[in-house]
Amino acid sequence: MRLANADIIPYAITPYATDFETHVNALSQRAQTIGFSFDKTVFDPHIQKLATISKQYETQRNTFPDNPHVLQQVNQQLMSLERTWLHPSGLQERPWSRSLFGAEDPFEGYAPWMLPGLRWEIEQQNDSKFQHWTEIYVQALMNLEKQVQKLVDLY
Repeated sequence: MRLANADIIPYAITPYATDFETHVNALSQRAQTIGFSFDKTVFDPHIQKLATISKQYETQRNTFPDNPHVLQQVNQQLMSLERTWLHPSGLQERPWSRSLFGAEDPFEGYAPWMLPGLRWEIEQQNDSKFQHWTEIYVQALMNLEKQVQKLVDLY
């Protein structure tokens, strides 16, 4: 009912940064456990920027003007945020699974893998492809930053 009656979709975006950081830390621990080199600091500036602009949006969310056109733009932008995690060609050996944020464990089938593109390369201990997937994730974070910045700029 709250969702249906809200002028602006009640969608919390600040968890993106904290959840991503939590999952990167878990991957770092997993990599360390199996002896794989993983420099998680490449994500730090993007996590910080995403956290900052997400908080900025959350602060101004309730101050958007009562303009149906602006509110519609805000809602459309909010609905598009999840799409920034989609990888068009899918995950390694799983082209039907396109979410960069979470997917099923390819070996067990049910347990979730967070940041599955990175996790796959860690489990395979593949340094060369890990760098490629790191770039994919950095780009996804940058795209999410841009999307959230558009929300901030709508005000």
